[in-house]
Amino acid sequence: VSTVGLPQRIHGLATEGPGVNLAISLHAADDATRRRLIPSAHPLRDVVAAARHYQQHTGCDLTFEYVLVSGVNDSPDDARRLADLVCPLPALVNLLPLNPVAGLPWHSPPPARVESFVAQLRHRGANVQVRRRRGADIEAACGQLRRREHRPDKPPTAQP
Repeated sequence: VSTVGLPQRIHGLATEGPGVNLAISLHAADDATRRRLIPSAHPLRDVVAAARHYQQHTGCDLTFEYVLVSGVNDSPDDARRLADLVCPLPALVNLLPLNPVAGLPWHSPPPARVESFVAQLRHRGANVQVRRRRGADIEAACGQLRRREHRPDKPPTAQP
């Protein structure tokens, strides 16, 4: 199950669900940045506590998804905060360099920055992988599948 991290629903899934692996979209390691990227985000402490409960109750695998956005959530401090947040749990951090989305002001960090972020996480003990990009050339990669509006006069609403 993949989720943005609804703590009450995660707790419910732990007790009533089928016992499946859980992937939580974090995308930031501090609440302010996460709310910027996910306006409806719940506090990270609640999301991580629910994830811990889920894993302890079900024994299922836990993955934290983290889309790297250049200049937004890819700094050394971001890596440190992310490691502090996830390393206490036996979980995988799945890093996804942002795929290009026409009309949005964000972009992926350069490969060297991604490698540095990964190295910092691993140095702190995180189990981390970088997802390979697939489908970006046809706008079918992660984050690119979205409803297209046929109104060229209406700009996207996301802010960097």
